[in-house]
Amino acid sequence: MVTIYDIAKKAGVSPATVSKALNGRHDVNDTTRSHIIATASGLGYTPNVHARGLKMKKSWLIGVVYSGCGVSLPLDHPLFLPLLDSFKQNVEADGYELLFFSDNSPLVGNNMIAHCYSRQVDGVLLVNVDNVDAPAISAAARDIPMASCNLVLDQVPAVITDNFGAAYQAVEYLYSLGHRRIAHIAGPMQKHVLAASERLSGYKAALAALGLPYDSSLVIEAEAWSPEAGADAFLRLPIGKDSSLTAVFFASDSLMMGALPIMERYNLFSPDDLSFIGFDGAQWTQFLGGGYTTFRQQADLLGSASARLLLDKISGDSCTDIVRIPAELVVRHSCAEIGRVS
Repeated sequence: MVTIYDIAKKAGVSPATVSKALNGRHDVNDTTRSHIIATASGLGYTPNVHARGLKMKKSWLIGVVYSGCGVSLPLDHPLFLPLLDSFKQNVEADGYELLFFSDNSPLVGNNMIAHCYSRQVDGVLLVNVDNVDAPAISAAARDIPMASCNLVLDQVPAVITDNFGAAYQAVEYLYSLGHRRIAHIAGPMQKHVLAASERLSGYKAALAALGLPYDSSLVIEAEAWSPEAGADAFLRLPIGKDSSLTAVFFASDSLMMGALPIMERYNLFSPDDLSFIGFDGAQWTQFLGGGYTTFRQQADLLGSASARLLLDKISGDSCTDIVRIPAELVVRHSCAEIGRVS
């Protein structure tokens, strides 16, 4: 087995310098680091991760907790995979590997805590968590460094999209086009997943700031983040050719997708009869109907910020801050200016 002493001798540096270079320490210049890595590769060096972990009292493992409970993100959600990829790249740069825990592993409530301890993870990223497990997870955060993305729990620093600001901007944008009767299809309200409640709050705040009355008949809460739930909610709005409703802000693109066959059924068209704005930046919004206006969540920034929060917690930071990342308005053809201005 090739050792750091073999590499040091071949590279003409000290064993301590080899150790620093291979462990990503910043007090080794790039030229020396590249030379050492090339020498190690040429000798066929394979790091002994187990021995490294014993010496540093670290496993170099980070757990990613995902519960497919329907509260937040399904695996095929446009946010999840790019977010996880960004997170993965950032923690791997610090020498960590990921363990992915889902509903199919013994990772719920106290079982989750026991599993984290048994695998000796150095930290945990929480992506989806069932509400019933949240108190136990918050308690475990006192012992295991944790960060969360897309949800907020006690004792845990979090990174989430600025849902309030995006919803506020959605109403402002529609108002700028002349719309005054603007409906909102809200997502299901959950205690820890703030997307639905914050987007509704932003919608309400923008109405108030623009002097538009709040009409409860124009706000419908969907039962799930799905096209089917979006269709059911959309049917509860006062839609039709004789309706004064001119625009709808959907809390997600999935909910907006569910409204499209209803529009066809009622011989309505977007944006001729109703202007639509969604949320999430799903790929299909680029292609159907000439393109649907939506808010794109910045998955790369969400992932990198989550990684930074968790790595800081692993290093001993006591921060429990909430970091909010702006969403980007992507203007396409589903919103149109109208001549009627109050």
